[in-house]
Amino acid sequence: MSSMHGFWPKLLVPSFLPRNPIKYGAIALFLAIAVLSLFISNDAKANTPNDPPNPPANLADQAAETTQNPPPAPLPWSVGQSLFDGWKIEKVDAQSEFVRLTVGNGQERHVVEIAERKTSHTGPRTTEILVVQPAPNEQPPETLLDFLFNDMKRKESSGALKDFWRTLRKIHYGEDSENNRSRRNIEKKPLFSTWQFRLILALSSAFALLLWVDSLRKAPFSWRRSIFQLIFSTFAIFPLAILGVLLADLFASLEFANNAPPEAVLTRLKEYLAKHETKPLKVTSAGADAVEYYSLTYQKNVRLPLAKDHKRIYIYGGSSVVLVEGQTFADQLQTKFNEERRSDVGIYNFGETSYDSFDVRSRIEDSFAIRPPDVVVIYSGHNDYDRAYTIVLLEQYSFLRNTELIDPISYLQFRAFKDMSGTITFGDRDVAYYAFRRLNLEPALSRFFQATGNLRLSQDTFTSADASILASYKSNIEAILAKAAEQKASVILITLVGNFYYAMPIGVGNDAEWYSQLALRENDYSRKIDYFKRARDAEIFNGFLHAKSPINEHLRSISRPGVHLVDLEKIMIDHRRPFNHADFFDSVHLNSDTHALIAQLLYEKIMEENLLSDAPSISPQNSSDRTTSPTLPQP
Repeated sequence: MSSMHGFWPKLLVPSFLPRNPIKYGAIALFLAIAVLSLFISNDAKANTPNDPPNPPANLADQAAETTQNPPPAPLPWSVGQSLFDGWKIEKVDAQSEFVRLTVGNGQERHVVEIAERKTSHTGPRTTEILVVQPAPNEQPPETLLDFLFNDMKRKESSGALKDFWRTLRKIHYGEDSENNRSRRNIEKKPLFSTWQFRLILALSSAFALLLWVDSLRKAPFSWRRSIFQLIFSTFAIFPLAILGVLLADLFASLEFANNAPPEAVLTRLKEYLAKHETKPLKVTSAGADAVEYYSLTYQKNVRLPLAKDHKRIYIYGGSSVVLVEGQTFADQLQTKFNEERRSDVGIYNFGETSYDSFDVRSRIEDSFAIRPPDVVVIYSGHNDYDRAYTIVLLEQYSFLRNTELIDPISYLQFRAFKDMSGTITFGDRDVAYYAFRRLNLEPALSRFFQATGNLRLSQDTFTSADASILASYKSNIEAILAKAAEQKASVILITLVGNFYYAMPIGVGNDAEWYSQLALRENDYSRKIDYFKRARDAEIFNGFLHAKSPINEHLRSISRPGVHLVDLEKIMIDHRRPFNHADFFDSVHLNSDTHALIAQLLYEKIMEENLLSDAPSISPQNSSDRTTSPTLPQP
């Protein structure tokens, strides 16, 4: 019987293996890291589960597939198609969510939109799935709209529109809807189903088993003691297993970021820009002499007088125009008019935190419906980049937020300490953590894993994304200007500025960081600002993104009657401002001195251009004149 005491240990643990558990742990950890590094090497190939299906192997299979999934029918409209009374279709513009028909009769031309009906749509020309409506800034004749609506109803009842949306997506994306959905549907596998997690689980189990078997060598064998030692070995390996699982979580997220098809990410971005949801302006009370609307940021009602002799200046933008209450350029501009005894002038701030140009466009529609203003002021553009990157691009490429354990654990640890984000968070710990993650964790990790070759990004992806964001911004600004012109309201556009020193810019490779370092070492002010601009335009992972140079260039290029420019960026550069915490509270939010500067610039522009008179003198020549700025304090 005594010979059995050492039988199982000798059988399970050969004599050539080391008997020190620490050595077992070192070997297991080394093997885990080596295998993980092997699988995420620079030559690792993308292998996504959502790749489009392989093409049929032969013509018979292809014919069978075509029968089961026939190609979509062509659109029921064509260029040159006659409608009625000389009206013909001159152009068919098919997008992913709508078709725009340009229709003319030789004397006039109009654009009509046939789009997907939203649940909130209550227009007169709607069916169960479609709506016929004028394109933005268009006013086609009612007879034309009625004809197209009745024609669409006939086509719908006859089945001609059966594959309408499928056809649109094929035209827009270049493939049928099934493959398109497959390509767009980028989903990360759960951690427990990844090979990294299974590898760590296997290594941990093997190490725990070795610890258990090693412990059996030290005393005679007994089942009770062996069970106790097995439990002890499991708990002993637990910390190392947790570390391994966290590593698996991290590397699985890196693999997910590396394997995302760029075209799928860009498609998702286009869909986000096409389906941007906005919050309508909430009117809380309406009377004969005034209306009250609700400010989401200030969480209070704002009174808007309706008297005809009252001059109204509407301010639009994101958090930069509403923070901090009582110190914004809207507040200080009102103070200037009050000091000049202009009690007939009211400044109304329709900005809200996180608003981008889509929200500004929507808010302008809602506020104009209450009472059109005399002057519109727009400072918007930072959030167009920041929100698009946050919601779409960084959700894919910022691997930290895709981890299932590391990010939640970091969140819990952060909440246990004071707010270390260093930005405006309204005392909300959730907002504070997200800011801390973007400002501190993501940039450092992105830089490190790009340097080690574990995070592989393509600059072309982000260049294409920036082009899509800029195109949507231009479209929204154009719609805003058209709406203002329709209501005979003057518009003042303000170029955007940001803090160059707030965070080290991190982009693809080290270009953004390199330009920033050049700027910090440069003594010549003009070259310093040029380097900072290049770093800004290349940034991706450094907290709150700034509006990139093409937005300001576009604002400067607009020259038409009724549109004026306050080139804030140029004025600050001309006065050799430092673009640091002397001008900003954090990354993009202005401090009280910069708010005061904008208020002074706006006041001068309004008075110089006589924008509050009953018949302002506006011409293309003076529509984009630069404002002479006041003397600024030196940094």
